[in-house]
Parts: sequence; structure tokens; C-alpha cells
Amino acid sequence: MYAVHRRTRSDVDRSDWLTRLKTTHSVYKKKNDEFWRNEITANKGNTKKLWRTMQSLLGEKSTNETGVYAADDFAAFFKY
Repeated sequence: MYAVHRRTRSDVDRSDWLTRLKTTHSVYKKKNDEFWRNEITANKGNTKKLWRTMQSLLGEKSTNETGVYAADDFAAFFKY
């Protein structure tokens, strides 16, 4: 449709192209939302797998590193 608009420069063709483009974006968004809802539902009751799913949804990479602080450092923070 965009090729038609580029060729004709018609307002009607542009409007048609924009309508179809918005519809396409809407379908992609709906499919994306549906996919993640299904992933979350499929992992219900398994918090470890659900957390991994949420990390990928948020774009976070999982690591095995614990960081520079130990559990004792964390606990000491709350003692004061």
C-alpha cells in the first residue's frame, strides 16, 4: 500500500495505507500481549520458571553472579 501512495501521492491512498499500518501494529501488539499472558499462565505455580519468564519479558539477562556483597553484609545493613 505504501508503494501505491508513493507512486500516486494521493491522500486517499495515504489514508488507506495508514489505516492498514495501524491495523497491522494493533495485531502485532495483540499477539505479543497474548503470547506473554500465555507464558505467564503456563508458568503459574512454578515461581522459578515464572521469574525467568518475567526477566526475559523485562529484557534482563540472568547471571549466576551473586555480586560483591554476601548475605551477611545484607543482614548487617538491617541491624543498624
